[in-house]
Amino acid sequence: MQIPDFFRVFRNRDFSIFSISQISSQIGDKINHFAFIALLKYFAPGSTIAFSFLGASITLPVIIFAPFSGILIDRFERKKIMIFSEAARGFFILLIVIVSIKINSLPIIYIFIFFLFTVSLFSNMAKISSIPEFLKNKEEILPANSVNNFIVRVSTLLAMVSGGIFVELAFWKKLNLRGYDAVLFINAFLFLLSAFILYFLKFKSVPKRSEEKNFLKDLKSALKIAKENKNVLFVYFSVASLVFTGSVIYVLISIFIQQILEFGTKGVGISGAFSASGMMLSAFFLGNFGKNLNKVRVISYSFIALAIILIVFPFIKNFILLLTISFFGGFFLAPVMISQDTIIHEEVDMYYRGRIFSFREFFVNSFFLVFAFFNGFTGKFFGIKSAILLSSVFLLLLNFLSLLIYTFRNEKNFNC
Repeated sequence: MQIPDFFRVFRNRDFSIFSISQISSQIGDKINHFAFIALLKYFAPGSTIAFSFLGASITLPVIIFAPFSGILIDRFERKKIMIFSEAARGFFILLIVIVSIKINSLPIIYIFIFFLFTVSLFSNMAKISSIPEFLKNKEEILPANSVNNFIVRVSTLLAMVSGGIFVELAFWKKLNLRGYDAVLFINAFLFLLSAFILYFLKFKSVPKRSEEKNFLKDLKSALKIAKENKNVLFVYFSVASLVFTGSVIYVLISIFIQQILEFGTKGVGISGAFSASGMMLSAFFLGNFGKNLNKVRVISYSFIALAIILIVFPFIKNFILLLTISFFGGFFLAPVMISQDTIIHEEVDMYYRGRIFSFREFFVNSFFLVFAFFNGFTGKFFGIKSAILLSSVFLLLLNFLSLLIYTFRNEKNFNC
């Protein structure tokens, strides 16, 4: 019996090492947010401003440093960047714990959270841009991206189910620890463990490029690739559709489930868990059966399906239907992200890949701020249900625009 592609990729020793490291790192990363929420409850109970500063500390590093991080990742050895940044994440987590216990200064904690997510940016960009370098051939790229996406979703699901419970365990009081401090200690260990595991990873031997290192030129080269390679350009345009979908879920769907359907925050969490389950299942199917599929079409058809799901949302009246729709929403969301990653891995030379991914991350966070306010205002003026219906039309328009540009764009040759 033939082993499915999704599992066959684990025969690759280095990908297995990378995946084990990702499990450790991703679980720590996802549970971190619960620890920070609990920390703010202790230091600034009921303060919405405190949460705003937390959001800024998490988001600003990506907006400020994303384009530059890609250049550094492309210039230096990615394995060393991954190990150093994972170890640095553990270090900054420990500093946050020390400050929360010894100094009790929330502004200093915000500063360390800012640095934590700065090194997290370098870690994440180095990892995602490096995946093809420890695979045997191009055929392994799609299954590898599917497995990586699966790991992220499992980590998210575990965090959603256990994060809040873990922080509030009575056991920590017996150790004279506050729950969030204990969880942060564990997360620091997970990041340091991830760094240790990455030490055993082997990259392909790649010759160094003997070219002048010019920072501005490096930035322009990444934008030039996106401009002249229509597949990469399509990914960048489809990022706008992906982020818009995420902002609709975050701003409109969350309020719809919590307040209009009156299922509360618990309902939001359970529907999110079902969505994550759908993403895990589609990642498994795409990794096994998606190698012959056109990735541009996968992205486009997935967005059409997501737009239809958004049209259905305002007419939901019971919890079972909500969970079913949430599951299918996740099922069609994962192929978009996996296909985007795979297109970049297949189309872009390793010397430029870090820049392409980091620019994408920059656009993701910048667009999210814009779309979040956009959806907030449409929800206020048109009502939540009408705003969700309008968002489905807007998503179809964004998808149509991306396809139009892709279809009529003449691809030029760019010597990567």
